[in-house]
Amino acid sequence: MFRLDDTDELKKFNNSHLADSIRGLDKQVEQVFEDLKSFEYSEKYNGIKKIVVCGMGGSGLGMRVFQSVFSEQVKISMELVNGYVLPNYVDSETLVMLCSYSGSTEEVLSCLMDAQKRNAVISYFCAGGELADRASNIGLEGYVFDPKNNPSNQPRMGLGYAITAQIVLFAKLGFIEFGEEEKESILNAIKESNLRFGELMPTENNQAKKVALEILDRQASIVGAEHLRGSAWVMRNQIHENAKNYANAYFLPELNHHLLEGLGFPEGIWEKLYFVLLESENFSKRIKQRFEITRKVLHKQSIEYAVFVPDQKSVLGEIYEVLIFGSWVSYYLAYLNGIDPAPIPFVDFFKEELGKL
Repeated sequence: MFRLDDTDELKKFNNSHLADSIRGLDKQVEQVFEDLKSFEYSEKYNGIKKIVVCGMGGSGLGMRVFQSVFSEQVKISMELVNGYVLPNYVDSETLVMLCSYSGSTEEVLSCLMDAQKRNAVISYFCAGGELADRASNIGLEGYVFDPKNNPSNQPRMGLGYAITAQIVLFAKLGFIEFGEEEKESILNAIKESNLRFGELMPTENNQAKKVALEILDRQASIVGAEHLRGSAWVMRNQIHENAKNYANAYFLPELNHHLLEGLGFPEGIWEKLYFVLLESENFSKRIKQRFEITRKVLHKQSIEYAVFVPDQKSVLGEIYEVLIFGSWVSYYLAYLNGIDPAPIPFVDFFKEELGKL
């Protein structure tokens, strides 16, 4: 029996309920749709000509996914800010969307003050905290969610909130079109993917388990393109925080212009690298060609890789399938590394030290 097929041991490993959060992604998505079913923005949210989204770590993942799939639909400029200060162009015609799972992210709260100074149009979503309190006090319109379907209580595992809230709120503002068909595509993808990659599916038929076993003791490089860029970034973050394992994310076509020459040194580096290529039948012809040649270059440099091609047919279905796949990979890798996937001791230590200053 493969090591990852001992379901009794995997159940014991789930003390922090992280696996339950992965399985509950569809419930998170359904909750957001239900919560926001009757929500509408007032007229003061009309006339927006620019969008800036502020979010850090897990709270910023929603915008990365949103940009990768909806950038062609949104007809005004969008930018993600991972810092304390807004771009200089932010003004009264700019929507500043504040994203903080905890509601206490100091960079996001700093951006709130900056947005107020610039008379920006401000919205938000969070699970409460100082952001919710401040937003209520100054009359902002947004979404405070109850993270009841994220039993691990880890922001990075609340993807159903972070991504779906981004989608629904921007649809309410008229920036994108999103309906019942898209919603069902997402829910079906999540349910089917949890069956394919969950603990009960044996390793021989479970690519998430296979990839985790290959990444073990190596550095993971996740490669995406087009609509799967955001999902690749999420997978990188979850490998960092869940598995405590080094990982990076690269994107085609940019990767082809530099990284291919950076795989030769230090001597023996190829033994410590493992690439996960997130490919898609929905990619443009040129990107498909680039992936094919990229595989040839990796082979020539003796670097091992896995190719993951989603089973889902729709773009949105593919995105959520990759999110589930990556979540399970990070979870299994944490198990193989012998470490609880939920705590983030060094991030917590850093925040504690910063709070003393």
